[in-house]
Amino acid sequence: MKKRLYILGWVIAILSMLQMSVETAWGRSALMPTHLRCEYRENPLGIDSSIPRLAWKIEDRGQTSEIRGQKQTAYQVLVASTPELLAKDQGDLWDSKKVASDQSIQVEYGGKPLESRAYCHWKVRVWVNDGKPTAWSAPAFWSMGLLKRGAGRRSGSRRVAILRPGCAGSSP
Repeated sequence: MKKRLYILGWVIAILSMLQMSVETAWGRSALMPTHLRCEYRENPLGIDSSIPRLAWKIEDRGQTSEIRGQKQTAYQVLVASTPELLAKDQGDLWDSKKVASDQSIQVEYGGKPLESRAYCHWKVRVWVNDGKPTAWSAPAFWSMGLLKRGAGRRSGSRRVAILRPGCAGSSP
């Protein structure tokens, strides 16, 4: 039994090294953007900023990139209105294209104006010292809150005050 576990451990280690070699050979960095955040939260609901700020970390198989001396040199953010568009690498709300920057925190959304209650699905990829792009991050999302006063009302709707007996303004 111990021998099987020992062999299984070696097989997993070899497969991991092969995967990293294939990624590098295909022009992909072994690094990956992770921990995607919008306004400092993962997948937040009800963002009240019309220009949300995005952030991510770069990891290499669970270790931070700074340990290995890798540094982000550029990024690309895609934001889509549906997960299906995002899966096709189509950012109908925003495609930042390749931006030469080491910034990975407080990256301001720069796409189409966002509306109240909109869902925004996004992902990011980065370039590092070796000049190769990483794979796309796992998708994340945020939803917009109510951005303007009265945005929560439906057209033609009215507020109705319900008064209890004995309250000021109620008739006997």
